[in-house]
Amino acid sequence: DVILYDWFAFAGRILAKDLGCPAIQIHAHFAHHHDSLMRVDGVCTNPETMVAFAHLLDAFMSTYGFEGKGHLWHFEKLNVFFIPREFQYDPDSFDSRFKLVGATHNRNRRAGAWKNRADDGKPLLLITENTASMDERFLELCIEAFAESQYHVVFSKGLNSPEVSSELLPHNFEINQKVFNCEILPFANVMVCQGSMGPTLEALYHGVPVVAIPSNPYNAEVSYRLAELGLGLHLPGRSLTSSALREAVDTAYSDDTLLKRVKRMQDRVKDTPSAKLPADAVEEFLADSRIRQCGTTDR
Repeated sequence: DVILYDWFAFAGRILAKDLGCPAIQIHAHFAHHHDSLMRVDGVCTNPETMVAFAHLLDAFMSTYGFEGKGHLWHFEKLNVFFIPREFQYDPDSFDSRFKLVGATHNRNRRAGAWKNRADDGKPLLLITENTASMDERFLELCIEAFAESQYHVVFSKGLNSPEVSSELLPHNFEINQKVFNCEILPFANVMVCQGSMGPTLEALYHGVPVVAIPSNPYNAEVSYRLAELGLGLHLPGRSLTSSALREAVDTAYSDDTLLKRVKRMQDRVKDTPSAKLPADAVEEFLADSRIRQCGTTDR
């Protein structure tokens, strides 16, 4: 009856055409206008690599019967974006085809799966590894920044990344490779991550400020928006030193004005009926499509 496909999953659009059914585009990132695909330091633009890919995609889609150009900029009659309206830049510039429904925090937390081992009520700092690069130097830098500091540090590593001996860690560090970060975030005071949309919104959902170290342009968009709204700090990789990281975390932990903004955003994120809202939008769209189809058949 209807195909839902991610913006990058072009096969969904092809399948909908082959089946002759309507399609809905979904995406867990910012909504962008037709004339741009990325926001770099607040400026909407199209990087050369994306423009080149757009030409390649046009050629590819033409082999499946899609005419014209600009398929990378294609939107459906309904497009669902899993980010809060308050986090979307310039939200009023998008028309009714765009639904900003908020993030869906649907991971089932296991009660008691993770225990807070911070000594003497130390503030808890959650650091997540960039699983794409698995750069051991990042752990070394974090140890340099926070060893014997005021923080109890939980360093989350990917399941497939090399194990680290506890003997090599300062006493205020622990390695996590078993539980989701969302199980730790209710106890965290600050989160350091690469600034991807999912972890950032999870942190805001739990009222935790973020220090973002983006590893790619899409993460940089999120990191910039985070800093633009005063909900955390954007620390570009080229600026990454142990002292810069420590200073950023200290600011995120102690800046009362920043923390108040985070708590306000937390209230808005939690108030978003993110699972029900897109479901209702899909069902309403499908019902309207059936009405239009019946009307065409009757005529």
